Amino acid sequence: MSAPLRRSLGRFEVTCLGVNAIVGAGIFALPDDLFRDMGGRSPWVFLVCALGMWPVAWCYAEAAGRTERSGGPYIYVGEAFGKLPGYVVGWMCFVNSIFSFAAVARLAAAYLAEAVPSMQPGEWGVRGIALAVIAAFCGLNALGARPGARVAAGFTIGKITALVVLVVVAAPAIHVDRLTAAAPHGWGGLQSAVFVALFAVQGFEVTPVPAGETRDAARVMPFAILASLVGASLLYVVVQAVMVGSYAGLARVSDTPLAEAAVAIAPRIGGVVVWGGIVSMLGFVAGNAFGTPRYAFAMAEDGYLPAFVTKLGRRHGAPIGAIWTTAACSAALAVAFPSRALVGISNLAVAVQYLGTCLAIAHGARTRKTQVYRRWFYAITGSLVSVWVLTQGTAMERWTALGAVVVGLVVGLVTRARKVA
Repeated sequence: MSAPLRRSLGRFEVTCLGVNAIVGAGIFALPDDLFRDMGGRSPWVFLVCALGMWPVAWCYAEAAGRTERSGGPYIYVGEAFGKLPGYVVGWMCFVNSIFSFAAVARLAAAYLAEAVPSMQPGEWGVRGIALAVIAAFCGLNALGARPGARVAAGFTIGKITALVVLVVVAAPAIHVDRLTAAAPHGWGGLQSAVFVALFAVQGFEVTPVPAGETRDAARVMPFAILASLVGASLLYVVVQAVMVGSYAGLARVSDTPLAEAAVAIAPRIGGVVVWGGIVSMLGFVAGNAFGTPRYAFAMAEDGYLPAFVTKLGRRHGAPIGAIWTTAACSAALAVAFPSRALVGISNLAVAVQYLGTCLAIAHGARTRKTQVYRRWFYAITGSLVSVWVLTQGTAMERWTALGAVVVGLVVGLVTRARKVA
């Protein structure tokens, strides 16, 4: 058994980790996709998505209030259904995080090219920038939990500031008729739009992962989970509404729609939004570099991943074995997949951990008599939402997600068998 992790995080750092994990690349990269699906109704997509995620987030808050060990859904499902189901869910938490990590690292490279017009990196240049970003933030987190969390908190403040500046400057240019315009496909595009918006709204599930490094985690985690989901979703509704009402070019396909909108509406503040997008994505990467290794560390502690993953740094007590494992996996994905493919696979992978956590709460409702009906309601509703997400995506995304489950089972069972032998 490795040495215990140090409890150095408080409510502010943990809540910022949640907001940072949600407000990442999605709101900077996906407004055009949502507009093409739902037109003037697209701001409401974020509200629909947030309402759908509320039962899931409630289940996370309930589960987080019961444990102070790092690992999130891996711990919740393992305690409810046993080690192997817990490992499968924990593995998919790790898969979701590394796919998101790689996707946003690549999108950050696209925004960097927008910020520096003379730089046209090309595909291999984008890959190189993504690899450098992954390595830099994993290296930062090797210095310990508090520095990594503080940097994520700083990025959170920076990205929110950039979005507020965009809203304030663009608001006078809003044409109300654009907000009332009919959707191109009626309500038929809602299902596709909600699936896309899920990438922007997910992230609250990262909040309870460092419970083992948080002071009074049972009280801090539920607040941070729910507050981060509500706050980020309301911000998204406002930003999307301003973009729809003020920017006529939102229907064009782009990896940098907010940056282009800012330059078109108010060139003087365009650079602020462009760099705000970079800050946002780097902040998301910083949060992922912090949270993702905690999944791997928890699984390795229980013998499902090789022992080197549990190695701690001697000076700062950081899980450096898990950190560099995360860096290697994310780097491989950043090289192998384009960002849009990574987004879809991430959505399917996150649905597995959502479903596992909701079912764990349903299992707990059988043994806890207090507030049992509320637990059943949220657990069943959250489970149905998670199953719906699993039915979405392309065939390639579903097969890739299934392949990730198979790889995880092989790695876990082989590692456990060697330990027993």
